[in-house]
Amino acid sequence: MKCVWPPILANMEERRKKIADGQAAADKSQAVEAEAQEKVQQELDAAKGKAADIVQGAQRKANETIETAKGKAKAEGDAIVSKAQAEIDAEVSSARTELSKQISDLAEAGVAKVLSSRG
Repeated sequence: MKCVWPPILANMEERRKKIADGQAAADKSQAVEAEAQEKVQQELDAAKGKAADIVQGAQRKANETIETAKGKAKAEGDAIVSKAQAEIDAEVSSARTELSKQISDLAEAGVAKVLSSRG
């Protein structure tokens, strides 16, 4: 029996060592995987942050563009109103001038008629 035990024990020790090495490799693999998962999560978080910044910048730019367009539209509207008011004022002035001329002509005609009927 003494001859049988040493090879059996050697095989058992070799088997135990292989199992221990396999377990160590599995543990190391899990640690590497956990580290990789953490790195992936950090990369995702960074990408989400960058995406949020891009979206926020685009929204800010869109708001600036809208405000600029509103300002231009208001300025154009004000210019149109001012031009229309100037045209109205010119037409009113012209109408007043024409009306004064007509009143003057009527007054002259009335005076001429009164003078011609007297004399």
